[in-house]
Amino acid sequence: MGTKGFAQKKVLSLVLCVAMLLSVMVMGTGAASFTDQDEFSDNYAEAAEVLTGMGIIQGYDDGSFLPQRNINRAQVATMIYRAATGDVTDSKISQFVGEDLFDDVNADDWFAGYVNYCGNAEYIKGFTPDTFGPYKQVTGYQVLAMILRAVGYDENDEYTGDQWTLRVAATAREQGLLDNLNPDTNLAEPATRELVAQLIFEAIQIDTVHYVPAEGDYVEEGSSLGEQVFDLAVDTDTTDAWGRPATVWYAESNHVNGIVENNGYQSSMDDLFANIEETPLATYTTAVKVCDVADDLGIADKQDFTTYTNGKAAANTDEVTINANATTATIGAQGRLTEVYEDTIVYIDTFLALVDKVTEVKYDADGHVAKDASLTLTIYDGYNNPVTLTDDTNYTYAEGDMLLVNAYTADDGDHAAIAVDTNNIAKYVEFVGAAESFVGGQESIWKHPAYHTIDGEDYMDALHFHRDDTVGTQTVNHNWWLDQYGNLIGATNLDRTDYAVLKDIVWVVGSGSYGHAQATLVYMDGTEASVEVNSIDGRIAGAAEAGGFWNVNDVEPSMDDATTGFAWNDLNVSEEPSANSGLEGYALYLVYTNDDGTVNLEGYDKDAQNQVSTTLVRYDSGSTIDVGGSTIEVGNRVVTNVDSDTQFLVRTGSAGSYTYTTYNINNLPVFADGTIEVFWSDDGTFTENVYIKTSVPKATTGTHLFATTNSHTWQLTDGDSVVHAMNVVVDGEERTILTTDANVISILENNVGKLFHVDFDENAANNNPTYGYVTDVKLVNEDSDLADSTD
Repeated sequence: MGTKGFAQKKVLSLVLCVAMLLSVMVMGTGAASFTDQDEFSDNYAEAAEVLTGMGIIQGYDDGSFLPQRNINRAQVATMIYRAATGDVTDSKISQFVGEDLFDDVNADDWFAGYVNYCGNAEYIKGFTPDTFGPYKQVTGYQVLAMILRAVGYDENDEYTGDQWTLRVAATAREQGLLDNLNPDTNLAEPATRELVAQLIFEAIQIDTVHYVPAEGDYVEEGSSLGEQVFDLAVDTDTTDAWGRPATVWYAESNHVNGIVENNGYQSSMDDLFANIEETPLATYTTAVKVCDVADDLGIADKQDFTTYTNGKAAANTDEVTINANATTATIGAQGRLTEVYEDTIVYIDTFLALVDKVTEVKYDADGHVAKDASLTLTIYDGYNNPVTLTDDTNYTYAEGDMLLVNAYTADDGDHAAIAVDTNNIAKYVEFVGAAESFVGGQESIWKHPAYHTIDGEDYMDALHFHRDDTVGTQTVNHNWWLDQYGNLIGATNLDRTDYAVLKDIVWVVGSGSYGHAQATLVYMDGTEASVEVNSIDGRIAGAAEAGGFWNVNDVEPSMDDATTGFAWNDLNVSEEPSANSGLEGYALYLVYTNDDGTVNLEGYDKDAQNQVSTTLVRYDSGSTIDVGGSTIEVGNRVVTNVDSDTQFLVRTGSAGSYTYTTYNINNLPVFADGTIEVFWSDDGTFTENVYIKTSVPKATTGTHLFATTNSHTWQLTDGDSVVHAMNVVVDGEERTILTTDANVISILENNVGKLFHVDFDENAANNNPTYGYVTDVKLVNEDSDLADSTD
């Protein structure tokens, strides 16, 4: 074995170790829960979990441990370093990279600090006096020699020379380090990651020793390496959050005379390394007969079991008896996870939950968490109280997501309410994952047992089927949500609604003499879709308005090439698109999509007595949008509020060539006061959807104007005044002008194509209502043109 550079090595090792113990804070990371858990040998998984939780061994980025992969000498030196010093974050390792102990370990090698530390401490030996062999595979005997030296053995170089492996094995066997090894383990062969974890795990639990020459033997020091460096303790009489029997490995915060006081894990004080749950003897996800459970467990007579339901322990009087002769009694339920242990039964229910609100973590100027992220859920338990969770990392779910969760309940009843921090009942929620769903129509509901027939297929109901929007046995399609076992756990209405503007409509002749109305809709994000219209709301001009604009409700379009537009209980639509120009950009609608793909264009609803019950889309003309004040106003009256979530769709142009542009509050054009004809969704105080059907940009500059053959005029009401509007060309750009002078419009209409000088009202002071209006037009060449100016 090598001896290079080992003068005063053990004294230096002790000094460094003490310095690290004073400066390194060990933080537990909890159970590893590896993605390849099923690849572990039966006896080794616990060791890997605990050492990973302690930080001595690290898994891989994908959550795996790769227990069967072989390991090299440099990697084991890294683990020995962490186990001996507690420097699991490797924050002190840089001070050891410059040691010159082995010719095949250079300062720029990633393992240099670990190998040099362990070599200087004599935990490791070289293959030759000058080489370590960092990339060579390590055997089980070599791992044992390294870790036993860290415990204090080999003071007399017992693990050197012929038959050193026998002496290593003898010490390991005497200390019980080999008791849990698989019977076919060959310590002379290259060691796997799981075997290395097992050997180190056992070694850090035995007492450290020192050699006493006078006694010619090693003397135990009364505590283990795990206790001295990590405050390692174990609680074998505990349960997990749900009542499962478990063994907890943790860092004990209490000490007596410097000795770790193993007084049981307390989450408020102690750092968790690993929570090792027992494997249940039997598991069920449906109701199961007690006699079948007895048969599965080999119970010949009967046995009492303590029960936990969603983390709530039952009273002693409510213990469950598994009786081999009970032919009708059952335990468990559909969709309830039932786990049976040696003397305990654990029930864990799954609930459907809706994400109501999500907020992200907020940081201060130094990058520290100033406010935790939050997630508010409605958990469907029959009571549907909101539950808000917080964390110092952002949640991955979004508002509107449907999730499956496990949660504490207030008591151990089958349909107990979720615990929400009331009456000192602490809430606890774990995510199972996103809920899966399918679309179908309900045909039958069955009670004994509880299941549904949907589109001819039978589905069992979960115990907690508390969100049901189907209203009896209606066959209209719904979203059906499944738990992780394939049971129905909820039914919700399909997302059938959206807001859109009716861009155009035409009658499409079908087979025979009939057909349907086909419309183009412009949605609030600017996308378009061609749809078949099943029913539509509208307005008959001059008739009493029922909902601010609407007075025709749920009419079915019909074909009429002679007269188009709304009449009582009808909408006449022509086969010729140009004949339907009056319906281009007609209104904003709530679009309801039926199961067959047709749509209902809704503006308002009526109740059973044919009275207006709900106005879905509101309307006003001569309105103003105050961007600064975030309001839509008529006169001085605020009719609704807008904010950063409001979507705007603005129509510009003229019949046959309208364009639709989307905006938000930050880039919306400025319109002249009282010039917009506007529809908005009735969402409450703040509207989310605004359609501006006509408008006039707020502009005061312009020199030349002329009307074209496509120019048309219309009137708007601005308080008691009549405002005239006309689409014209000003300085080469198409725009709409406003004026209170009817003579301006008359002159332009009589002089189509002629060039005018134009004057605008440029007085913007005191919210002048006619700011931007046309006050005068004058022909450029009065000698050759027949019409006069407004002077």
